[in-house]
Amino acid sequence: MAEIRPLDRNDLPAVAALLEANLPAWTPDQVPHWLAGMFLESPWVDGELPSLVAESGGEVVGFVGCHARRFRFDDRLLRAVCTSHLTVAPSSRGGAAGVLLLRRALTAGQDFSFSDTANDEVVRIWQALGGQLDHGRSCDWMAVLRPARWIGALGRDTLGRRLRPEQIPVGALPFRAARRRASRWAIPDPQPGVGSEEADAAAIVANLGRLAQGFRLRPAYDEAFLRHTFAQMELQFGSLVRRLVRRGERPLGWYLYAPGDRGVSRILHVDVADREADAVLGDLIGHAAAQGSAVVYGRHEPHLTRYLQEQRPILGFARRPVIHCHDPELLATVASERSLVTLLDGEWFEP
Repeated sequence: MAEIRPLDRNDLPAVAALLEANLPAWTPDQVPHWLAGMFLESPWVDGELPSLVAESGGEVVGFVGCHARRFRFDDRLLRAVCTSHLTVAPSSRGGAAGVLLLRRALTAGQDFSFSDTANDEVVRIWQALGGQLDHGRSCDWMAVLRPARWIGALGRDTLGRRLRPEQIPVGALPFRAARRRASRWAIPDPQPGVGSEEADAAAIVANLGRLAQGFRLRPAYDEAFLRHTFAQMELQFGSLVRRLVRRGERPLGWYLYAPGDRGVSRILHVDVADREADAVLGDLIGHAAAQGSAVVYGRHEPHLTRYLQEQRPILGFARRPVIHCHDPELLATVASERSLVTLLDGEWFEP
């Protein structure tokens, strides 16, 4: 039986080789220094919640990444773990290495665990270990802001056989998006008195107390974590847009998105209470359009449901997120609009 132990820096070359050989999306530039930045160098690395390897005969045959996260639930400070990159070498899949890795990861002492991109096999393991699907975050939504540009890029790349998944980020190809009237999406006009400004980690943290009102469960970000995470994101996406939205002097929310190739921009985080969603998401859409985005897309989050229902974006099932938690009140809150758990807290590095 494989031995399960914490990830060590000396394991990084073997883990990189394991992932490259077994995960289709893993690319050669995601080398050991990327793994170190993600799993060993984050300011929130917790010795009690480590990433894990499975070792057999002196060889690394399995891995699960554990990203330590901090949240506030009412007045309590919680620890959480987002798991990713669960991988077992084909020669060891006849045993229980995957189950052992995940069981150890889910029972390390955190208050809850989650993952954004589980496949069918991994979902079954989570369910066998007491986890469940997080249905509220299983969809992605997409708004087509410049239909002609988007359809034109799709046509050119289809003819050139260069069509990539991120160009059609939500499910099947929604040709109805080419007609503004059919999709019922329009670039919003700025609301009176509402504006936004670039925001660094310090500005975001300084305003978190006012922005988190209305959420029972919300991230407990600090400057060190955000600076490190933004730097890691920029390595992957190239550039980020971080903006704090205000009405007059009062902060309403903040958002984070990554402008992408072919004018397709990915929304990674929106912190806003339901009553101000129109203003904050309106500013996001307007800013992305002004920067040349033809499409914006993001994961459906429970606290954005009302806004999305009114705007009628294109929706598509995109993932099977899972959650593991023994506290029924906390579990119910995570799945509700009173929680703020976005891709910034999870697997933003996955498509």
